[in-house]
Amino acid sequence: MNWLARRRYPRWSARCHADTRLRDLSCVVLDCETTGLHPFDGDRLVSVSAISVSSLAITERVFDALVSPGVPIPAEATAIHGISDAMVVDALPSDVVVAGLRNFIGDDVAVGQVVAFDLAFLDPVVRRNRLVPFPLTLDTLLMSLVLWPEDGVRHGLDALTERLNIEVTDRHTAHGDALATARVFVALVPMLEERGLVTVRDVAAACQATPRAAQLAKRYRR
Repeated sequence: MNWLARRRYPRWSARCHADTRLRDLSCVVLDCETTGLHPFDGDRLVSVSAISVSSLAITERVFDALVSPGVPIPAEATAIHGISDAMVVDALPSDVVVAGLRNFIGDDVAVGQVVAFDLAFLDPVVRRNRLVPFPLTLDTLLMSLVLWPEDGVRHGLDALTERLNIEVTDRHTAHGDALATARVFVALVPMLEERGLVTVRDVAAACQATPRAAQLAKRYRR
């Protein structure tokens, strides 16, 4: 299906998924690559990828697109994600790509590693185009903090994939990082269940109770 061409947007309510068991959930794991790390100081999207997960099975349903940032991509950013100015010459603008991503996600829960960072780039495009806001999100970093709250434990994507013995390919690309995050999410769910955190409501509440959740909200919400 051509998600970039569609122009229908769902009506979504958090109540749709609040009492769904995580292992039964349909969700979309997303990742963005950008010109830099400062969404409120002019940095922009250069790539977006999302992978559908259904009942803890990573599916072949994928959204993956380069984005024309409208500004030169700094060499230091290209050195990390490998996307150069030449690669985005014919890419679509963020308004089109994000609308396509929004269609792809539909009513599903959105999942990401430090998902607040991704939303800091995506949400302004959503608001500018009067799209339906992104649905309830879950953050694998915060899920990790719920499971391992001890001081000194690392919760970054590299640390999580190493701890969980997860294979990583194409690190620092949107698709590679989305796939790694999807694998992390699938691995974390049974561990959360062992702690009595079974539903979306359970896990979302536990994540929001971590001190890091407030820090991320303060840093990435405007």
